[in-house]
Amino acid sequence: MNIIISPKAKEQLSIMGKNTMTIYTEAVSSCWSPRAEIFVKLKEPEALEKYNMYEVDGIKVYLYKEAIPSGDTIEITPAKYSSDLANKEFDVYGLELE
Repeated sequence: MNIIISPKAKEQLSIMGKNTMTIYTEAVSSCWSPRAEIFVKLKEPEALEKYNMYEVDGIKVYLYKEAIPSGDTIEITPAKYSSDLANKEFDVYGLELE
């Protein structure tokens, strides 16, 4: 698994004083039905056994073991759009949503 953290995302993490990311999916309510969203917490997961840990340029990235990659690369960038949802400061590309 190749994980790329964009330079701008690394800069944002540095400004925030963080060096850990936990990537997970969660169902959120929408107008029609719940849909999956990708979230990034900036701390270690509580259930470490459910995650694989990768180190990318000194940043620990925990990826949920049941995540389904759409290819062999995952890219993490700062969010293009602001959201009222918590843990949406970063966009994650390369994962399929169920």
